[in-house]
Amino acid sequence: MSDSQDPNIDISGTISGNNVNVGGVQNNYFNTTGKPVCPNAPEPPEHFTGRAVEIEQLLKQLNADQVVAITAVQGMGGIGKTSLAKALCAQKRERFGAILWADITPSPNIRNELLKWFSYTGQEPTFPPDATPEQIADHVRGQLTAIFEMMCVGRVLVVLDDVWLESIHAAKLLRRAAPTGAKVLITTRNEQVIHELDGGEAIALNELPEADAKALLTSLTASHPLIRPEDRDRLYRLIGGHPLALEIAAATLKTAKDRPHLGRILDSYQSGLKDGAALKLYDRDAPRNLTVVFDYSYRHLSESEQRAFRRLGIVAPDSVWDRGLIAQLWELNEDRVIDDQITALCDPALIHRDK
Repeated sequence: MSDSQDPNIDISGTISGNNVNVGGVQNNYFNTTGKPVCPNAPEPPEHFTGRAVEIEQLLKQLNADQVVAITAVQGMGGIGKTSLAKALCAQKRERFGAILWADITPSPNIRNELLKWFSYTGQEPTFPPDATPEQIADHVRGQLTAIFEMMCVGRVLVVLDDVWLESIHAAKLLRRAAPTGAKVLITTRNEQVIHELDGGEAIALNELPEADAKALLTSLTASHPLIRPEDRDRLYRLIGGHPLALEIAAATLKTAKDRPHLGRILDSYQSGLKDGAALKLYDRDAPRNLTVVFDYSYRHLSESEQRAFRRLGIVAPDSVWDRGLIAQLWELNEDRVIDDQITALCDPALIHRDK
């Protein structure tokens, strides 16, 4: 998207950065050791809070007696589907010996994902140049099954994160490449995806309940001397429990220079919630609370920062990108300038660094 166009930013998803990423932090690393490894999921976000009921429900489904348990989590963008999947994978009492994680997105590079999975065998890929994705998937399944059995890894979990209707075929190929007997967890925004993938009973992910939302706000803002419990209470009354909206709002409150400034930020949220159509980034299909906090943060970027953020619109939602791509998108070649621009977007939680 040209930076001269009007902003066309998908605020219905996480707007977060690897190196930097738009969306969740993802596990896109190949095994280059030359030896078999047991892959694992990315770590949950530092401030992950709540979702105990959903985690218990998912574990119950994944522990069912079927040879392959396919379960699914659905919900609007930014509601925490990826974070929940990561938190489930991190449960110490329910360890999986290997976790194959795939970031699907609307337009995945399926060959790249299959090669990434194959790299965990420690072998060099020997596919014919004209091998079809189906042939590669079958070979990956066979090799992973054999290697994991040899390594005695035990249970294997496959996570197909952020599946879209446009990427159903890619998700099916990755399921085809999964080791025999692997459990499968799908996350998606669209219930139809679950039916297409025979996903069984879906867990609908809603906003955080009040106690969890306030605990998240406390975790995000406790170190800031200006922000008081009554401010967090007011923010929750205004914004509710949308995790991404709370994260962006908390980052914005932390920019307040004094108490009056902090009050003006909250007043702006209140005004935007009353008259959403007046927002620059108004989208009737997006959650109003997320729209309001995102609109405020975007409007308070400099013109060059807004332009840099708009240029990220060419990157697939919920995908990871590195400094090389940033330099090309932003037409910058000085590390200091790139770092300053990244920081300007990280501070308001519009992008996140990949740990």
